[in-house]
Amino acid sequence: MTHLKNAKYTMPLREEGFIGLGDYAAIGEGRSVALIAPDGSIDWWGAPNLDSPPLFDRLLDPTIGGFFSLTPAVDYTVTRAYREDSNVLETRFETDDGAVLLTESINSTLAGRLPWSELARRLEGVRGTVPFRLHLRFGTMIETPIALAVRHL
Repeated sequence: MTHLKNAKYTMPLREEGFIGLGDYAAIGEGRSVALIAPDGSIDWWGAPNLDSPPLFDRLLDPTIGGFFSLTPAVDYTVTRAYREDSNVLETRFETDDGAVLLTESINSTLAGRLPWSELARRLEGVRGTVPFRLHLRFGTMIETPIALAVRHL
């Protein structure tokens, strides 16, 4: 695994709603890039292309900007790393009562780019119980987002 610089965090992470730019991790597939905060929030993603209006834009304005957050509902520490030789980000949240692994990527195929942008986020229990908050708010510059969420039990 390729570990991120200063990849271990404890709460609180945001100051006046912002996270330092250097604390974001990036995932992408060569056409677009998403910036993911250590607290599990995608705060920037222009899709399907880098110069497209962003689906999530909290990076610019934490009050009204869009984001997609998967965050523990209790105090936690977080460690993040990229899977070796990949753009797949793994974030491990540890709490007093458990641990979970959040795996994220923007996907393509072996034959190249997909005709659409595909964001994958998988939350996997490692041990114990960890209550989570899911919050999805689309950006201020997008007109008609279409989202498909699949829940695996």
